[in-house]
Amino acid sequence: MFEKFQEWLKCNKPKSARHYTSGFNTINRISSSSALEPLEKWSLENWDTNYNLLIKQKEYKELNNSGKNILSATLNNIKLFLNDSKQITIPPIKPFEEFKWRWASKTPSEGINNRQILFGVLSVLVKHNKKKHATQEFRDDLIKLEDELQSKISLSKKEREIGKNIIENSGQYWKAYGLLNTTSDGTIDVSEFGLKIIAENITDKAFIEWQMENFTLPNLNIETANIIKKYNDTSIKIKPLQLLFKIFSKLIDKSESNNQEYITIEEIQNIIVPLSINSNILIDTYVEHIFNYRETPSEYDSWPNYTPEANDKRMLNEYIIFLKNFGALTEYTSKKGHRYYFNDMTYYLISNNTLKSNTTIKADNTIYFGSPGTGKSNIVDSITKNHKTYKTTFHPEYDYSSFVGGYKPSMDGTDIVYKFIPQIFTNAYVDAWQNLDEHYYLQIEEINRGNCAEIFGDLFQLLDRDENGASKYDIDADEELKKYLISQLGDKHSGIINGKIKLPSNLSIIATMNTSDQSLFPMDSAFKRRWDWEYMPIDYNCDKSDFTIKLDNGNTYEWLSFLKVVNKFIFETTGSPDKQIGNWFINATNTKKIINEKAFINKVLFYLWNDIFKDEDDSLFNIGGETMTYEDFFINNTDSSLIVKMIDEHLKLTNQTEETSVITEENEPT
Repeated sequence: MFEKFQEWLKCNKPKSARHYTSGFNTINRISSSSALEPLEKWSLENWDTNYNLLIKQKEYKELNNSGKNILSATLNNIKLFLNDSKQITIPPIKPFEEFKWRWASKTPSEGINNRQILFGVLSVLVKHNKKKHATQEFRDDLIKLEDELQSKISLSKKEREIGKNIIENSGQYWKAYGLLNTTSDGTIDVSEFGLKIIAENITDKAFIEWQMENFTLPNLNIETANIIKKYNDTSIKIKPLQLLFKIFSKLIDKSESNNQEYITIEEIQNIIVPLSINSNILIDTYVEHIFNYRETPSEYDSWPNYTPEANDKRMLNEYIIFLKNFGALTEYTSKKGHRYYFNDMTYYLISNNTLKSNTTIKADNTIYFGSPGTGKSNIVDSITKNHKTYKTTFHPEYDYSSFVGGYKPSMDGTDIVYKFIPQIFTNAYVDAWQNLDEHYYLQIEEINRGNCAEIFGDLFQLLDRDENGASKYDIDADEELKKYLISQLGDKHSGIINGKIKLPSNLSIIATMNTSDQSLFPMDSAFKRRWDWEYMPIDYNCDKSDFTIKLDNGNTYEWLSFLKVVNKFIFETTGSPDKQIGNWFINATNTKKIINEKAFINKVLFYLWNDIFKDEDDSLFNIGGETMTYEDFFINNTDSSLIVKMIDEHLKLTNQTEETSVITEENEPT
């Protein structure tokens, strides 16, 4: 039940799937400790009994209340899942007698289900676009095409009257592919997609991808209004090629060897088409029945026949012919019949289409930069808070092996062995590829404190993103990384297919950068341009950081007022805003908004001395005509005198204690 519930969540609640999966496990743990039925034994029939027992448990109440009712929300979704599962009838019931998987015409047309003829005729259509097809010029070009292709199919119908050609007889074929628009007067109207195919000479892969996304049943170009109404009345709408590739993907995952990675027309006819009437059926269910059909096909004799007429199976076979002719399946014939094995193009199409997230996740690379204390880490933490996040901090000793992984000694029993030990990038990469409906973050703190060129190596090329958020380009994985990824994902997985890696569209990389540290390891422009940059300004009006500096002698100063004047002094001294202090440089939220003298000296004055003023002639530390050092604030700061002199001489801040005292005295009755 758990795996099927996970699959159901990915289809129906992709953005919250991780939370409900966690909720499922928590409920099972509570049930186990309370001697209640595990969720696997719950059904709609015993739901009320089990539910009422569970919600009385103290642990359930506490966790549900503290977790914003996530457990009750999980139960609601489990009930929805059970309702959907109940609606799935096996064996399936035929929704209406005429339900079939037609290809691009009402009759078998294997002869024109051929890329040379399909695209050849399309090129003639483009040449005569916006003209009538019933012309001698159009026929002459079709005759020329016949000769070039040595076609056994008569495209021109030259033995018949001039208007009788392949478009007159089978024009719906090109319409079904989305290449030709319908007109009422015999004018050729090539679609935008059809024009693009000829103008840009698009690849077979791109053509199949378009058909996967757009070819839909019912086929409006060939079905009658009555049949279309029956589809609509039964709420059946199928993208058959897209469904097939999802099944192919799952077959690959579940196969124990390459010998099982194939499909047959009988499996499509007797398993896939009957099950396709219900959109709630999980892909796992298709695959389970396909494997079972291969062992005991007789078990499916009672399933309804979806190819009752003589030509129905031939028309269904056109799906196979299309994929074979465009290179996405490889035919193998034996005594057992025709099998169509998956090949490199199949794996490519699975990688780029069926494995894409069903959500609107679009990963990116973003660096939040600004002065120290501007809340960069806080904003990044808030972005990643409800997502699976891998977090690291760069530093000068950080390198590629620290980031990606490498061979290290480890114990195998009593023996020391060397094996590839994955690090944070690789762990995030594998996890994200295995859970494409969840948004993952790789969070890097202080990115410019490490040597990014050394740390990323050629991985930086993966940071170029396409329109979906995946890597625009892939790169060859080094041998160590390749072997490890194959062990985790499988050699046909899109995350390591053909030994190449690329970031999935659900793995964002988010980083922080202190401008005060940018001289440590400067980033080159090629690396920089692959990131979005978000500047975090100092917020001098932030109510949450309106702290008070309180010295040991009782003097108090407004923190935000201090920042305004000290940052002006920093800018005038250094000529740059990079080293200015942010409003969250000290967080006094947990000390009743009071910054005591010790914290002020150890954090603020140390930063001002060490990072800014110790080598400057014009310095905050020039006090009373003498140049002070940081140590003086521990030796000669009797009764906070040095701090007060610094503030009075250079910053001109008002002591809030004195001001409050004056106001109080003025308001006292006389």
